[in-house]
Amino acid sequence: MALPAPRRKGLFNSLSKAVPLHLLHQAISTQSQLLCDSGFVTSLQRAANEIVTRHARALGLQGIHNAAALLVDNRSFEVLAYVGNAEWSVANESGFAVDIVHRPRSSGSILKPFLFAAMLQADFLRHLGMTTITRPPEDYGLTLILGGAEATVWDMTGMYANLADLARHPRSGPTATYRRLKILQHEDISTDRLPEIGPGAAWLTLNALLEVARPGEKGHWRNFTNSHKIAWKTGTSFGHRDAWVMSDN
Repeated sequence: MALPAPRRKGLFNSLSKAVPLHLLHQAISTQSQLLCDSGFVTSLQRAANEIVTRHARALGLQGIHNAAALLVDNRSFEVLAYVGNAEWSVANESGFAVDIVHRPRSSGSILKPFLFAAMLQADFLRHLGMTTITRPPEDYGLTLILGGAEATVWDMTGMYANLADLARHPRSGPTATYRRLKILQHEDISTDRLPEIGPGAAWLTLNALLEVARPGEKGHWRNFTNSHKIAWKTGTSFGHRDAWVMSDN
C-alpha cells in the first residue's frame, strides 16, 4: 500500500494533513509513491510530530528554533516516521521550510561508536554511507569522531540501522552489502558497499551503548520488567549549535 505522488492541488491539500510536507516535496519532485504502511499516516508519524513539537516549544524558549527526527525499521530499513523540522517556533521563524533531515550539521560525538567498532575491526565511515565526507581522511584527523565533519540525520540514521542489522544476523559471502534507507515504494535497499564491520564488532559496540546512563527517572530502566533495551549515543557540536541522539533497540 502506498500514497500516490500528488499531482493536483486538491490532492496535495488532502495528503498534507496526514503526510509531512517535506516528504510530499520529495514525492512531487520525483513523481514517486511514498510508503503508506510504514507509518506516515499512522500513530507513529503523529507521535513523532507531537514529540518534536513539544520539545521544540521548550527549546524555542532557549533560542533553539529547529528540530528534526527520523525513525526507521532497522530490519526492513523502511522509514517509519519523518519530521524534517519543527512547525512551531517561539520567534515565528521561517526555518520550517528547511528539511534538516538532509542538511549537513555538525555531528558532535555520535560517530564514536563507529570508531569503537573500527578498533575491533577495520572500517571507514564513507563506506557506511556518510555522504558528507568529501575530503581525504588526513584532512579531518582524529577530530572526525568529535564533530570535525558535518553529517546529516538521514546518513547517521542509516549508519546506526546498519550497525543494528549487522549485530542481529551476520550476512557472510561476497553478496553481503550495507543497506540504504527506503522512503519511496520503488527504492532498493541494497548497495554495492561491502561491510567491513563484522557482526561481533557491531554487537559489542551496541552492547556497550546499552550501558550509557539514561537521563532522569529513566536511569532506573533496568528495575522495570516492561523496559526496553536501548543502545543510544548523544552528540553535541562545538558551541552547542547542534545536539544529537541516536539509538537502536
